[in-house]
Amino acid sequence: VVGLPDERWGEIVAAVVRVSEGAEDVAKTDIGAYLGKRLAPFKMPARWFLTDALPVTPTGKVRKFELRDSILRGQLREI
Repeated sequence: VVGLPDERWGEIVAAVVRVSEGAEDVAKTDIGAYLGKRLAPFKMPARWFLTDALPVTPTGKVRKFELRDSILRGQLREI
């Protein structure tokens, strides 16, 4: 989950979902239905993106700044 710039709110929440090979097509409604039972409505990400792999550091932490930059450059597919 990363923050993206927004004109109205200053920043909005976006989620990047990694899809493994051979997985069925992921739909935003499926993810929303799953998380809707587990998260409060105000915690739901406003935008969703798909990626094949997450950029990580040598210690295995996700490089969120690289994800945000990829979204802003239009390199990730939005669902």
